[in-house]
Amino acid sequence: MTAPGPVVRDAAAPARGRRPDESMTLLREVTERPLDPGYAQMAQRRAEAGQAESRRAVPSLVALLLVAVLLGAATTVAVRSCERRSRRWPRAGRC
Repeated sequence: MTAPGPVVRDAAAPARGRRPDESMTLLREVTERPLDPGYAQMAQRRAEAGQAESRRAVPSLVALLLVAVLLGAATTVAVRSCERRSRRWPRAGRC
């Protein structure tokens, strides 16, 4: 009679009593608690005091919209200038 060989387990199958994601502590921590405890406490204090979540939200939005409008206007001017130039000198090529 032969002695039983070592038990071979599937590497993908989790061991009994262990979580499948036990080796990924950083990833698990980020997904379970995405906010640092200090930030969570500060947000809770602000909510209790009745303060707004962010004081910079409105100026940031205004600045973003202003930049978008300026970029759009600059692009429009550049395209129109390029079109005018190509009409004057057709052999010169595109801008």
